[in-house]
Amino acid sequence: MSFIRKVVSSHSTEEGFITAFISALTSADERITCLTEDLPEQFEDNDNVPEFVISIAGSCLLTFTRVGRLSERCFAYDVADQNGNASGRLYFTNNTLPKSQLAKRCFKYALTANEGVVNLSLYSLNSLLSSPVLSCTVITSENVICCGAVSSALSAIGGELVSQDSELFIKKDRLPYAYDTQEVTTAELIRNKVFTDPESDIRCFVTESLFDISTVTPNTVMTIGAKRYYSLDSHTIMEV
Repeated sequence: MSFIRKVVSSHSTEEGFITAFISALTSADERITCLTEDLPEQFEDNDNVPEFVISIAGSCLLTFTRVGRLSERCFAYDVADQNGNASGRLYFTNNTLPKSQLAKRCFKYALTANEGVVNLSLYSLNSLLSSPVLSCTVITSENVICCGAVSSALSAIGGELVSQDSELFIKKDRLPYAYDTQEVTTAELIRNKVFTDPESDIRCFVTESLFDISTVTPNTVMTIGAKRYYSLDSHTIMEV
């Protein structure tokens, strides 16, 4: 279980900062790994445009690409998912800097995770936690692993999720109403979440790592029955 909101800041060269950022992401959850092994070599040639790939549970691949060659001053990296569903620009400083200048650089991330769900949001240095540049949601259930990525939103749970076999799924909200707007502990729950085919509406799989819930405030941590939950949207919560 994880509920992490972290600022990754480093007074170093650009390579040192990117290395620290990768280390922070990969140490936050064992399902987050870096697939790029030649980052030091990429920074050796000023004609290069460095990039690195972060994998989430082997399903969501996020590619980070420097905005410009190493010979140029820079203040950001572009990030995009492998399916082309989401992209954005992550700013690590307010002013462009040479790659070798010792200076403060900063990214932020938010991670919410349990055994079957990883939700990662990425932020520029000045972004509010309610306004990520990009978010990726990965769900693992039975023999299904699927993911979604979205720009400028806190999770991809509300859109189409893509499996490793290119199948599409959408969630079904089975309690789409308000039960008690004053007291969340009396909300109605179904202790799993169903996903269906977006065309036929036929049930495809169910996960017990997400719960259906009557209307709650999104992006909120709540306690129900002595356990802590995070609301991905108005009708979907996960234990954290």
